Amino acid sequence: MPNGKRLDPKVAEKVMLKAGLKPLEPYKSNNAKWKCLHIACGKIVFPLYSSVKRGQGGCYDCGRRKSELSRRISEKKAVAIMLKAGVKPLEPYTNSLARWKCQCLTCGHIGYPSFNMVNYGQGGCRPCSYIKSGLASRITEKDAKIRLKKQKLKLIGKYKWVDKRTYFKIQCLICKQVSETNWDTLGKKGRNTGCQTCSRSKASFKQVSEDMHRNLLAEHNLEHIGEYTGNQDLTIAKCLICMKRKKIRRSFLIVRKKKMQGCMTCSGAKIADPKKIERIMKKAKLIPLVPYSGAHKKWKCECAKCGETVYPEFNSVLSGQGGCIFCAEIGFNYKKSAIVYVISHHQMNAIKIGITNIDSKPDRLKQFQQYGWEIHKKYDFQKGINAFKVEKDVFNWIRKDLNLTQHLTVEQMPRTRGETETVSADSITVIEIQNKIEELIKDYRNNP
Repeated sequence: MPNGKRLDPKVAEKVMLKAGLKPLEPYKSNNAKWKCLHIACGKIVFPLYSSVKRGQGGCYDCGRRKSELSRRISEKKAVAIMLKAGVKPLEPYTNSLARWKCQCLTCGHIGYPSFNMVNYGQGGCRPCSYIKSGLASRITEKDAKIRLKKQKLKLIGKYKWVDKRTYFKIQCLICKQVSETNWDTLGKKGRNTGCQTCSRSKASFKQVSEDMHRNLLAEHNLEHIGEYTGNQDLTIAKCLICMKRKKIRRSFLIVRKKKMQGCMTCSGAKIADPKKIERIMKKAKLIPLVPYSGAHKKWKCECAKCGETVYPEFNSVLSGQGGCIFCAEIGFNYKKSAIVYVISHHQMNAIKIGITNIDSKPDRLKQFQQYGWEIHKKYDFQKGINAFKVEKDVFNWIRKDLNLTQHLTVEQMPRTRGETETVSADSITVIEIQNKIEELIKDYRNNP
């Protein structure tokens, strides 16, 4: 068509009809929306003539459906992949994310894995995955003896594997004491060799002679009482400041500063003076409502700033962390409206429960969506404190009652974080979590 000449409307209509589109209004221009009827599906659409001429099609929904069908895996191939994974489908294939009724060819268990889950190598049978995981984590007697030898320990009696938390008898090759331990304790990162006493941090310093032991006490204005107890960490000493007999740990003396002299009370490590405690709490704008019971115990107080009842630990207040969660200027705001959310990630096979303020910036849930997380449910609360209580009770149920551990690590969630609030989708379903939240929510939602 020569430049400067308008396209003949009849030519334009022929192009649209050839593409399966029936114009419902006169032709306007090359790049104007043109109201048409898509003959194939019967929908009213508004394509551009220029786009249709280039072969892009005129119906968005039909184009998307065509694209999905081109990428869709055939049922025959999907069934072959499921059979290779050891599960036999008992119903027709629908899509990669839907639960697919299958029977395990190993144990006969009927489950509902998704094709995506099996295709990514996560397995299709939950009972078999538990057995496989359990067998992989077992420690045989031969392996146990090798591991214990490396940690300067010797097995006493007959060894029988139950689980990592089950205790068994060992003898320390350093102090020759017989004690009980388990693989959870022995597998801790950074653990030193020997029994529990010998393996404490800086254990080499605690394996000292009697003279070295007495010199260490003398450096801190303490005097040993009674017979030398060898490698035992807890000892009885006399404080040369207050002249009282006190129990003290040698490991504590090693790590504390030299200027802290005497027992824990005299050195300031333990504050027992009521006036000093009162002065510290007053400075932190906290009014105690019950008597002081200990530095690491929750202490019911009233915030002098906002009037809310809070439960800080005196040790946290002493270290300058503040005591009122409602007056905190950063992080989650317990006074503002908030939500409890349930999200999941198919590829990582994880479910996450969390809380966020409704007007939080940046938007926490949008951040998760950018990294492939799918939002299942959101529960609104007028006060953030109620959302916090529901989340806390849910995790008490998951971690303590169901004994389900953290599923993801920091390395798997470097951008969004929140890995401590994750659980494996193989061990619990989203529906079960939602039912528990809805059960708890009756007591907490919209409380004045």
